[in-house]
Amino acid sequence: MTIREALVRHWPLKLAAFALSVLLWAGVASQEVSSQLVAVRLELDWPDSLDLARPLPSVTALVTGPGREILKLYSTPLVIRSAVPESALRHPWRLRLTPERLQVPASAKVTVEEVEPRDLFVSLSKSKP
Repeated sequence: MTIREALVRHWPLKLAAFALSVLLWAGVASQEVSSQLVAVRLELDWPDSLDLARPLPSVTALVTGPGREILKLYSTPLVIRSAVPESALRHPWRLRLTPERLQVPASAKVTVEEVEPRDLFVSLSKSKP
């Protein structure tokens, strides 16, 4: 029997074993605890008569949890909601970004370790008519 004959003999059974091993690996890998940086959506509310003076930076969070739970954050992202006071028109308003401020979807069993940047400075300007 040649090597080629040995490889193609019972090929459906070998293919099924390979597929089963890949599925088993994917199942185990998705339960392994890991850490990953994910994007955070900012939802800031400011008076209608004002606009942002400069664009806000992107915010990321370091989350830890099973891989399948971290994947849930791509369809339902982390959110920070806050109201910006009108005083931000005169001087930049500082929003302290802490893990406790993040709203984590109830379906995602993850822990937020850190948020970057730690402080967000918001400046407002008068809206153009």
